[in-house]
Order: sequence, then structure tokens, then C-alpha cells
Amino acid sequence: MKIPKNWLVWFRIILGIILVVMGIGMTMESAKVAEEIKLFTNTTPFGWYADFLKNGVVPNIGLFISLCIWGEILAGISLIFGLFTIIGSSVTIFMFLNYGLATAGTTPISLPGCLILIALLLTVAFSPRSKEFSIDQKICERVPWLRSFLS
Repeated sequence: MKIPKNWLVWFRIILGIILVVMGIGMTMESAKVAEEIKLFTNTTPFGWYADFLKNGVVPNIGLFISLCIWGEILAGISLIFGLFTIIGSSVTIFMFLNYGLATAGTTPISLPGCLILIALLLTVAFSPRSKEFSIDQKICERVPWLRSFLS
């Protein structure tokens, strides 16, 4: 089977769509998300992360849910259109890392699965191939001095 040259572009766009849909879904089920976060304080095997959830996130649950919603939607839009792809990938990596740490005690695949997605997102962030068909690429063609920042 031959792998298409632009598979990173497809991965970037599909992941962006998933993030936007998940972010919109979180707006409709924010109470359920709050309960899941409270559950993760008891199930994560990382004591320091459980303390962070109990003492930092749970008391400010509304703020953190808003940050998650907007982070997912904006990072998804960034990945779909390829606008500030490095920043969108970095935000998504941060979210996946936190999700992996929070859910590591619930299923055996959650943390390794998140680490695989993080590796793929690092490739999306720094591979010129993933910038094909992107706004970043068009900006770099017109304003060459931004190339070091955007690609």
C-alpha cells in the first residue's frame, strides 16, 4: 500500500475537525465534563497530578472548562486552516498531555494513545509537508521573513 505524500495534511485537517466538534460538544455537556474531571482526581496514578486537579482545577472548574472548550475549538480551527499551525499543534499537545495524565488510571491505552497523538502532532507542527494547503504557507510566500516563525 502506498502512503500518500500529503497524509500529514489530511491528519491535520481531520484532527482539527474532531477538536472543533468535541469543543462544541463540551459546551452542551459541561456539567458532565466537570463530573469526569472530579472523577479523574481519584483515578489518576500520578499523585502530583491528582493534587493539581484537586487543589487547582476543581475549585476553578468553570474557568478550566471554558479554557478547554475554547482551546479545543481554536486549536481545531488552527489545524483545519493551517493558520499558526505550530501554535495550534502546541495547544493540542498540551491538552492531550493533560488528558493522558488525567485518564491514565482509567484505561490502559489512554496514556500511550495520547503519547502517539503527541508524536504525530510534533510532526505536524514542524514538518513542512503538513503546511501544504495551509494559510501559513500562503503567508510565508508573501511575507518571507515570517517563514522562521510559521514553518
